[in-house]
Amino acid sequence: MRLSMGPALPLGQETLNDLFDLDTLDALTLEHLARVNARLPDGLRITSWEALPKGAPSLGKSAVAARYRFTLPNGEELVETLSLAGGDATTPKRFLESRFGVPPEAQHSVRVLREETLLALPVRR
Repeated sequence: MRLSMGPALPLGQETLNDLFDLDTLDALTLEHLARVNARLPDGLRITSWEALPKGAPSLGKSAVAARYRFTLPNGEELVETLSLAGGDATTPKRFLESRFGVPPEAQHSVRVLREETLLALPVRR
């Protein structure tokens, strides 16, 4: 079995729905899912999986954007979709610095939550 996480999330940021690739020799079953979830810590659950065709690109190559919720120190919330690939790719850190002028050393006061990772290939949930 081989496990690879989707796009990396910087230290101190949260996610609601993380994705990962899992290569196995045999197909997964509901029993596998139940056994894994029984061993995971509270608040962490595998909720679904999708069998991809052989040769399908990895998550690292399929992730094109992510939707983030930023909670500013004054309580204001902003939802923004940031590109993860191509010439307009950016990170939450660079977004906060360019959009609001918040330098990296002051960004600890901004809550960053990745709500969803958007893929180039269709994945059913």
